[in-house]
Amino acid sequence: MNKILLAFVMAAAIFFTIESCMQKAPSQQSVISIDGTWVVVAIDGEVVEDASLMPIITIVDNSLLQGALSCNSIRANVNLHPKGEGTVSFESVASTKRLCRNMAVENAFLSNLSKIERYTVENRVEDRKYLLVDFRDKNGNVLLTAKRMGDNKSVDAMNTLRGEWVIYSLGTDTILDEITLPFIVDPSTESINGHTGCNSFGGTILLNGAHGVTFPSIAATQAMGDDEQNERESLLMKALNNTTAWNEDSNGRVHFTDSLGHTLFIIER
Repeated sequence: MNKILLAFVMAAAIFFTIESCMQKAPSQQSVISIDGTWVVVAIDGEVVEDASLMPIITIVDNSLLQGALSCNSIRANVNLHPKGEGTVSFESVASTKRLCRNMAVENAFLSNLSKIERYTVENRVEDRKYLLVDFRDKNGNVLLTAKRMGDNKSVDAMNTLRGEWVIYSLGTDTILDEITLPFIVDPSTESINGHTGCNSFGGTILLNGAHGVTFPSIAATQAMGDDEQNERESLLMKALNNTTAWNEDSNGRVHFTDSLGHTLFIIER
């Protein structure tokens, strides 16, 4: 009888130990923090093609969301409960009410924000590792996908530089009156692309703090233009390769400079 009772007690102890472990498992799982600044690169699975329309959000202390949309700013309370993949909701959403052109992305973002109940975070490898978060509804459908940005000063710099520009001057020559040369900064891929008047070019933009910047891996198509186009293209490629810093003047133009502080080229909206 004692043996039967002992066996029963041992079995019960094992059962409750297993049950206890099972109950603790969710809280022991590693849930990556979503604190920091993120650029929203896709909504409802559709990539936001225009970098200037991508919402940029910052989550502070897992309790407050602040953001810059293409037209308006936003604030919301963050209700975060680490459990399993992570559960989160955004409440008391408030935004400014400016009416601007092309509000579709902004409206879709705001609509989806209120439906979010879960998130998953993962590293995805492109040229290097990027941390991405998928915000999901209660059924697991991905509503928003966002990519983590760098330090706060670099984030502020990207907010200033992102979007579409034209090259105002190159070296000592103002070229805007002669030809419009587009220059686009895309925060979703940390890249630039543009046109020299003859060839297309592209590469990576790397920000370092508030005003440090370089353009590694610049490449261009190889069509032959006239002498003036070829000279302008050569000068621009050299300028991009020698850029180490940027600053914004009182007219909203951005000056890219070399290590000695010499202005290499200027862009404007």
